[in-house]
Amino acid sequence: MIFAQPTMTRPYASLLIAATSAILLSACVGSSDKYPSLVIRDFERAQGQFTPVAGEPEAPIRPVASSEDLDALVARAVDAYRRFEQVEMGTIILVAMAQNDSIESNRRQEALVAFANLQAIRSETAVVLADLDRLTAEAVTTFAPQEEIAAARAKVETLIAGQDGTLAGLSETMNQ
Repeated sequence: MIFAQPTMTRPYASLLIAATSAILLSACVGSSDKYPSLVIRDFERAQGQFTPVAGEPEAPIRPVASSEDLDALVARAVDAYRRFEQVEMGTIILVAMAQNDSIESNRRQEALVAFANLQAIRSETAVVLADLDRLTAEAVTTFAPQEEIAAARAKVETLIAGQDGTLAGLSETMNQ
């Protein structure tokens, strides 16, 4: 059995809701003397001028890292790069010899281990780059000079780019 709702009650329901709302809202209206005005007051307006105090000049902002610290970071990256170069040729030879071998072969496994070792050495260089990124972020947020950090970062990025090129070539050879 289906019950239909009479259509005549809908207009009355809307009228009843409107009347109830009007009665409830009229209860909110009262004397405005009890509440403060929302108009902007004089002391809330911006006034005056900011003038710099004449006298001693501002001290320059100190760098976040000394030249010696940056040189030490670059030296760590160069050391990792030299170790990468020492292991690189042996890994290239192992990968070339294992290129056509099956995945289960011992030569292929030795090549994979050598490749992983090369990636680990590359990650040591990347850690230095992360340290330089942290120093860059600190320099930016404190308005400290960034030129020396950027120069050190460029040197380390060059080293990493060379390592990435070698690793990409070896990875391609191993995946064939």
